[in-house]
Amino acid sequence: MGSFAVSLDLDEVFRHLAIHGRRERPDPRGAAPPEDRAAFHFALPRALAWARSCAVPLTLFAVAEDTRDPFVAAALQRAVREGHPVESHSTSHPYDLVRRSVAEQRAEVAGSVDELEAAVGSRPEGFRAPGYLVDDEVLDRVEEAGLLFDASILPCPAYVLAKVATILSLAFRGRPSVSLPRGARMAFAPRRPYRPGRPFDRPGRRTLVELPVSVSRRLRLPALGTLVGALHPQLARAFARSLAADGFVSLELHAMDFLAIHDPGVARLRGAQPELARSVEARASSFTAFVDELLRAGWVPTTLREAARGFQATLGRVG
Repeated sequence: MGSFAVSLDLDEVFRHLAIHGRRERPDPRGAAPPEDRAAFHFALPRALAWARSCAVPLTLFAVAEDTRDPFVAAALQRAVREGHPVESHSTSHPYDLVRRSVAEQRAEVAGSVDELEAAVGSRPEGFRAPGYLVDDEVLDRVEEAGLLFDASILPCPAYVLAKVATILSLAFRGRPSVSLPRGARMAFAPRRPYRPGRPFDRPGRRTLVELPVSVSRRLRLPALGTLVGALHPQLARAFARSLAADGFVSLELHAMDFLAIHDPGVARLRGAQPELARSVEARASSFTAFVDELLRAGWVPTTLREAARGFQATLGRVG
């Protein structure tokens, strides 16, 4: 028996479009129409309703600049009151964060923490990098910001290979992606929570805790909404059982996992995001099956913040 956490990255549609070589970034200041805030108008309410039906808390990763829209700030405030903490997903979601200057990285990490606290009313304690890309310098900024945990590592070689293949394909077609063809070190990082060292993919002496997205033991299949939502519910249950031996499971979902092709603005991603080929209801049934399998086995639902506090007390420092 162990514990599990479900997180939700609140990435907007225009950020997914940029991955696919289409730059349609709206003005981040002030109120925006539903098609530019689909993650908050449509995905977040559905995700919160799903979480209530399963009696599990969500860990929400928000981009700070989105909270400059009063609708977004209010939506996140309501979520916090319902028991779903808001953590940092950076200030402006730069996919090239690892290439930025120290000052820019500080603005994206520490700056996002301050801005989210001002908008939401509670201070983030964790960080997830855009595109899962971190390095030693980015973790330096996370540590400097006094954060308890990082949740950026996705130790999945298949994901890295698929990302590189997609980036190269888009470049060949003259549609360069904002995503970077990097992540080799991450691909073979520890599967279980650990204190990062230098290099970041090895246990060490940092004060923060790394909470990787869960992957299976042999094939390193990732506990991502894209995969779990595509599985038949019985297969989703089997996948949950395969991860249970690790004692802690981190399931990562995205706003896209709760969006439908008919939602305003989402049709722009037709054919680019495979999850949109299946209904929101079908995907949610698979997420429910995954979570229910852990609950039936007596596992305790928690937030990444609470999990990190537990690991902070039990993980020693090495090196």
